[in-house]
Amino acid sequence: MTPKQRTGLFIFLALVTLFWRLIPHPPNIALLGALSVTAGYYLKGHYRFSIPLAVAIVSDQIIGTYAWQIMASVYISYVLYSLLGCNRQPRRLSLLFNPIVGAVLGAVLFFLITNAAVWLWSGMYEPTSAGFLLSYINALPFFRNSLLSDIYGTAGIVAIVSVANRLFENYNQQYVTAGQTNTEHV
Repeated sequence: MTPKQRTGLFIFLALVTLFWRLIPHPPNIALLGALSVTAGYYLKGHYRFSIPLAVAIVSDQIIGTYAWQIMASVYISYVLYSLLGCNRQPRRLSLLFNPIVGAVLGAVLFFLITNAAVWLWSGMYEPTSAGFLLSYINALPFFRNSLLSDIYGTAGIVAIVSVANRLFENYNQQYVTAGQTNTEHV
């Protein structure tokens, strides 16, 4: 699959993710963490960050916004997911640097960063160590949903990219020879 085709596939996956965020679903069962880590893994340049961030920003504008500091922590967390996806070197550590591991680490970072932001800026918790701890305890059910959603969503996107790679590879082998299209089959 060419980089342009891969980017097109991720734009399609971004639209699916956007749609998913807009329909009723269980709390924190979202595809945005999975989209972010796999975009970091498969895409190049600004696309690895801009596609997931565009989904987050557009869907937040539709769903509703909240304290800008908390929103910033969410967006920073998605950038970190993408950065975790970018780490696919060195080869000997490839087990450590794969999208599923990136999804798990991203979910942990998302949990830590966004709940600290909720504690600091939402007014829901006392500005004490007890309030800080309570903000994390209350978020544990959401963390479980995020973690499972990120793991399964990432596995699903990796599978989709793998199938798409094979389809494009088969098409190119079957119909494209020496840079020219065989017009009999197109």
